[in-house]
Amino acid sequence: MTKSYELCALFAGTATPMEIDEMAKQVEALITASGAEIKFSHNLGRKKLAYKIAGNTHGEYRSWLFTADTANIPSLNAKLRLANFVARHLITQIEEKTIAKRVQKAAEARLPKRAIAEEPVVEAEVKEVEIKSPAFEPTEAPRVVEPEIPARPVKEKTKASLEDLDKKLDEILENDTI
Repeated sequence: MTKSYELCALFAGTATPMEIDEMAKQVEALITASGAEIKFSHNLGRKKLAYKIAGNTHGEYRSWLFTADTANIPSLNAKLRLANFVARHLITQIEEKTIAKRVQKAAEARLPKRAIAEEPVVEAEVKEVEIKSPAFEPTEAPRVVEPEIPARPVKEKTKASLEDLDKKLDEILENDTI
């Protein structure tokens, strides 16, 4: 049975853009070799990782939307796990109707944000109206008296010299008990 899938792969951040493109072509070859049809691929860009992976603090993310037979997905997953150029990968099953939406979202992500949301701004006319009321006269707000809280006595802090600290440390280290 053919279903829709998304593959997100993470490549090492130390690789050059040309090397990453070559690795992406190798992943595409693995996908097509497993009998899948790639519908769309997207470069998600370079991102900072939450934790180090193989000594890398940054990684390059790529995503592919494809359709494949469900029986071929475990073998594709195993091949990606053994590929030393893929740091991490994740294959998820998605609904067929979401592929078009995801492709549109990815295409919009490539456009500048102003091009997506360019709608004419209509400015409304605003008239200032002064309201006068003879019955309203501002009065002084009532004063609130807060009770006095006695201040705490402040301890004087004395700075210890380095010699005093060294002596104290030696005393602690000489004692067998802690």
